Formats: sequence, C-alpha cells, structure tokens
Amino acid sequence: MSSVLLLGSENDPHSERPVARVDEVYQVQLQVAKLTSDVEHIRVDVADIKVDLRRLDTKIDSVEQRLDNKIDAVNARLSSFEKEVMGKFGENKVWMLSLHMAQAAGLLLIIAKAFKWL
Repeated sequence: MSSVLLLGSENDPHSERPVARVDEVYQVQLQVAKLTSDVEHIRVDVADIKVDLRRLDTKIDSVEQRLDNKIDAVNARLSSFEKEVMGKFGENKVWMLSLHMAQAAGLLLIIAKAFKWL
C-alpha cells in the first residue's frame, strides 16, 4: 500500500488541504499490517477446522457403519426370537382352546345340576 504524504506547513493559514502527519500514516500502516496478520491467522484457523471436520466425518462414518452392523445383528436375533415365541404360542393355542372348552363344559354341567336338568 502506498502512502501519500502531503507537503505543507501546519502553520500555513492559506493551505486548503489538511496536512497528514507522519505519525497518523504510520499508525494506519500499523493497523493495516495488524489486520492483514489477523486475517492470515483466521485463514490458517479455518484451514485447520476444515481438516478436523474431514477427520470427524471419517470417524462418524465408521461409527455409523459399526452401529448399522450391530443393529442388523440385534434385528436378526429378535426375528429368530419372535419366530421361536410364535411357534411355542401356536403349540399352546390348542392346549388353551381345549382348556377353555373343558371349563365351559364343567360350568354347563354345574348349571344343569343346579337347575336339576340332569
């Protein structure tokens, strides 16, 4: 950045343009240099964040894959358990149906005896 230094006297009453002081120009140059340095640090930090995000993406993908595998295994175990329970329930259905029929027959027998139908 080039700086323009206006020549003139501070005490010149006929001067229409203000005279830039060397201190002010130097301060502006220092501020620009500091801002440039800060922007460079921000760029480096953003680049580091991008690298970290890529690593995190890879880790998340591997964790997702492992969870998918475990969920598939649990689903398979639950499916086999469901088949086993349903098979046993099917066997017990006949037994429960015959038990209910025996109870109904016993109740009808008690009612018939109570009303002296038998």
